[in-house]
Amino acid sequence: MTTFFISALVCSGIYWFLFKHFKGGNYKNMAGQVAHVVSEKLVKGEVGLVKWSGTVCKAMLHSGSEEDSIEVGDKVVILDVRSNILLVKKNF
Repeated sequence: MTTFFISALVCSGIYWFLFKHFKGGNYKNMAGQVAHVVSEKLVKGEVGLVKWSGTVCKAMLHSGSEEDSIEVGDKVVILDVRSNILLVKKNF
């Protein structure tokens, strides 16, 4: 009986640790950060590439963005991350 309670306690501790620390949303710290467009042109509705913190990431223009496209080298602000794609808008 004691073995059962100890096992249950250990398993629940492991379960809590894994799901508390490794559940989705680990990239939310990117929101508000600035990135640079590195693909040919970032066009609304299409996936392009931006460089953030030395890493090239997939990105799309946010649906609320005023621009239809953003040129290479322009700065963008990361608004959100969905399915490992950054949603961005032009940084003024």
